[in-house]
Amino acid sequence: MTEARSATAVIVGGTDGLGRTLAIRYLRAGWRVIVLGRTDRRTMADAAASYVPVDLTDAASMHGIAPSLSAAGVDAIDVLIHCAGIGWVGDTALQSAASIDAMVAVNIWTPVAITHQLLPLVERVQGRIVLIGSIAAFVPAPHYAVYAASKMAIDGFVRSFAQEIGARVTVQVIHPGAIGTAFHAKAGATSLDPARFPAPDVVADRVMRAMKRRRWRVFPDALTAILAGVAGPAKGLIDAIVAWRTHSVSRNQVKPFNPDDVPVALVTGAGSGLGAALTVQLINAGYRVIGVDRLPLASMAADRLARYEPLTADLTDQDGIALIAAQVGREAPLTLLVHCAGTSAVGPFASGALAVMRPVLHTNLTGPMQLTARLLRGGSA
Repeated sequence: MTEARSATAVIVGGTDGLGRTLAIRYLRAGWRVIVLGRTDRRTMADAAASYVPVDLTDAASMHGIAPSLSAAGVDAIDVLIHCAGIGWVGDTALQSAASIDAMVAVNIWTPVAITHQLLPLVERVQGRIVLIGSIAAFVPAPHYAVYAASKMAIDGFVRSFAQEIGARVTVQVIHPGAIGTAFHAKAGATSLDPARFPAPDVVADRVMRAMKRRRWRVFPDALTAILAGVAGPAKGLIDAIVAWRTHSVSRNQVKPFNPDDVPVALVTGAGSGLGAALTVQLINAGYRVIGVDRLPLASMAADRLARYEPLTADLTDQDGIALIAAQVGREAPLTLLVHCAGTSAVGPFASGALAVMRPVLHTNLTGPMQLTARLLRGGSA
């Protein structure tokens, strides 16, 4: 007689906080639990969970996950939960390129890459994939801007992927509010008291209940549901209240516009499409334009060339971002920054190549955030 297979849960970021609590829940329920993380397994409360060490900031380390699970005898995954996440608190202009890159790697690329690699094992039993988002994706998050962007990106990924995968796998993103863990201190929010927020045990219960709802996006408690629900119709009011409370911008710091100054605009993706068309319109409106693209603008009328500075640079490369910042530093103060650069990789997620997908994330999200932060702090590294 064939022995019944134990239900298997794989939890990414399961050595601490919410992930660790969920791992303990599944172990107590009799599941086989495999935890993925970069924290020493000795911090885990229950040694019954199998542990696969992986550096979630290193894209290359993702390739070893499936072989490690196979070596451990895992041939199917009933539940794959992505709990790993990092944050950074402070003025976005002061956030380093390395910090932005690490946050995108852990909060966005890790769940995408691991899902891509382990999808066949989840499909084998029509299992479930859960990504933990955050209410920060739906409300203003001053001093958490990159973190909030990463969680909104996760929401967008799940929305499209859930439609694509259909009934073969249940895919969900669950957006809790703040949790009483060490996350806030690690992110630099030392003024926050984690005791003010629900404990991981409480949130874990809510998450496990939310997983039963079958919807692709779930808010696990009334408060997050209300906040997300009013973010649309009351967005202007919420933004005004948050801006008033944070005082992140002082009107006295805004340089008054001098009509005699020639405004300077930086347009990324200026070589073609919308970026090229916008560049022409800005020049016609009297701007001097620095046009950034990996390829030069196809054509430019002679009478406009005097107000156009082409710059060949790649937003996915730190040297390219440094080149752009240096060029801006040689010009008059920048009046307008427009990010038009973008790329895509169209096709089924399951059969697509991660090597093709990664540059999409760099061009469309990581690079623009890194360039914006660098220009805000005056072009310094």
